[in-house]
Amino acid sequence: MRVQVFVPAFAKIELLDEDNFIELNEGCSLRSLQRKLRVPLIYRPFVSVLVNYDKVSLSTKLKEGDVVSFYTVVSGG
Repeated sequence: MRVQVFVPAFAKIELLDEDNFIELNEGCSLRSLQRKLRVPLIYRPFVSVLVNYDKVSLSTKLKEGDVVSFYTVVSGG
């Protein structure tokens, strides 16, 4: 199945095609995608993940055509 992914700069973007799609096994979870993209463990607590623009848990199973967006939490003053 193919899903479109918008990842932070520190992920392994080489796995995505020119339109930001990645090929995954059926039933792949968001957590598996995060591992496949090699999002560093140190950054994972600071990354929010949306599927089809809704915040979901990492155990969410992805479906063909889903849009996955990774956002880093920013703080400051």
